[in-house]
Amino acid sequence: MRTKAQALFAVMSMTLALMASAKAAIFNTTPLDMFPTSVPGAQFSFVSNSFTTGGTSFDDLWTFDISGNGSQGTGSATALSTKITGFTIQQTPIQLQLRLLAWDGSGYGTVLSDSGSGIAPTVGATLAANSGGAPGHGFYALEVIGATPVGAVITQYAGQLQVAAVPEPSTYAVVVGGMILLAWRARRRPI
Repeated sequence: MRTKAQALFAVMSMTLALMASAKAAIFNTTPLDMFPTSVPGAQFSFVSNSFTTGGTSFDDLWTFDISGNGSQGTGSATALSTKITGFTIQQTPIQLQLRLLAWDGSGYGTVLSDSGSGIAPTVGATLAANSGGAPGHGFYALEVIGATPVGAVITQYAGQLQVAAVPEPSTYAVVVGGMILLAWRARRRPI
């Protein structure tokens, strides 16, 4: 009975491996324009992918645009790999590398931020307003780079891309001026 179960697990693993191999992919975020609808404000997009082949590398690009000035972009992700040995299921975190990239006219060659390799990497950079980029894709990209461990049945990563609108200094000046005016008016008001 035990050998039949092991054979079944082996056949299932081989089937999953043949169904989808790890490869580079380009995805558009939803929404493609990540500029927040209100300032200050933030826009989020979740990024994730899964791979059913062990011992391969992956390099995914999540593209997006910014339609307004004064934005700060950040990204973060974590990954787990699952191995099945006999009747034991083992999940382990794996290392990822994140890079925040900008379109340079022919590709996403301008590196704005690089996390290096780590278990829970993060990146962040100031983003200028742009539109266009690669045909059908955005001007900026969050790149997720990693490798699936040998013997892994499934490896998956999940993370988040966030773009926050940062007000211009003149906006802060108006807010501070308004607060001073309110304080002055409240002080002059009789109790």
